[in-house]
Amino acid sequence: MDLSNITYQGPEYQADQEIESILPDNLISLLKQINGFIQFGGGLHVRGLCNEPEWHSLRAALFGENAIHKLYPSVEESDVPFAQDCVADQYLLRDRTVYKLFAETGELESLDFGLGSFLSAVSTNPVEFLGLEPLLQLQNQEQHLEPGLPQLRIYHSSSSSGASKPSNAARNSSDVAASSRLVLMLVL
Repeated sequence: MDLSNITYQGPEYQADQEIESILPDNLISLLKQINGFIQFGGGLHVRGLCNEPEWHSLRAALFGENAIHKLYPSVEESDVPFAQDCVADQYLLRDRTVYKLFAETGELESLDFGLGSFLSAVSTNPVEFLGLEPLLQLQNQEQHLEPGLPQLRIYHSSSSSGASKPSNAARNSSDVAASSRLVLMLVL
């Protein structure tokens, strides 16, 4: 597993028996080596076992006021929201299988990967696998995401109506019709 392009490393691992008892052993092993991280300038954020910073805390994502399962009916309390991408789509472990939770719609999709295969797929082709085109567009404009700040939201706008609506489907430029334009917004 290649963990290159790391732009943030979490604080020192903080043992937490309550959380460790529900995590798969391979995630615990990873977090003991590097307690969560951000890759590709915000393309992937793997949460760590810590209390601070809260935005990096797996405990907050599992049990906090804004725990992922409290925000999305499709997420079970036993799901482990271990990561998110640049547009705040979540990656969950359910019975050792990685699922993708689309933040805008709440739709949950099995990726049919375990954790190791997921991280390998991310490393092999992060732009395609994670849909990093919006992040690359932001970086081409000499802007970047800061750790802990809001994620990107994608809007596509038809040139005829001018109306914008959120969309996760518009991640790839090939998904956007020629008469549409892609608008990136930081959500505050």
